[in-house]
Amino acid sequence: MNKRHKGQIIEKVVRGSGYTLVQVAKRVGVSRSTLYNAFEQESLNSSFITKLGRVIHYDFRKDFPELAEDEGYMDLDDQLEQYKRKIERELSEVQKKYYQVLEEYNKLLHFLVRIANNSDLYTLKKEISRFTEGKEF
Repeated sequence: MNKRHKGQIIEKVVRGSGYTLVQVAKRVGVSRSTLYNAFEQESLNSSFITKLGRVIHYDFRKDFPELAEDEGYMDLDDQLEQYKRKIERELSEVQKKYYQVLEEYNKLLHFLVRIANNSDLYTLKKEISRFTEGKEF
């Protein structure tokens, strides 16, 4: 096998990736026959190789160093880091919303206890206190 035969190189990597060829073709946005045809090509478009690498989570720069010169190429570590930052931002937003709901819930409980104290509704106060694990307000 000629080391520079790009089609053969990507075929070996794709087949060893754990993804089926149907899955890879679908995620790349080509037909399975187009993927097979790519395996036969000695020279392939760098954007196709890059997209394929992203789909199967493989950094083809190891095999094709010239891809490193493409400004549009982002290695998997960069992709993972961006995804991690996005998830952290979303988690932070969920936490903020949770704390807001928790604060409102506590305000409501305080309000209900005040009503119970003012109205001598001992049973309500007792239930709320039991519900809040015996905390007195």
